[in-house]
Amino acid sequence: MYEKSPCYEPISRTFINPAVLVHQLIAAAHTPENAKAWAAKCPAWTNADPDPSRPGAPTRQPRQPLQPATR
Repeated sequence: MYEKSPCYEPISRTFINPAVLVHQLIAAAHTPENAKAWAAKCPAWTNADPDPSRPGAPTRQPRQPLQPATR
């Protein structure tokens, strides 16, 4: 269907964010259990820490206010 073209060559063809996959599957009328079963096939899903609030887990830093641009 598509010709070999650098424009269509994906850079990271083996990566998918399982959390996004779950949301997309649920939006496509899959049950949450079915969507999680599909995500469980991804190592990133099965290796993820189920409790991100544990000590030592990466935390999201608060945003810093934007500084005015200098020229």
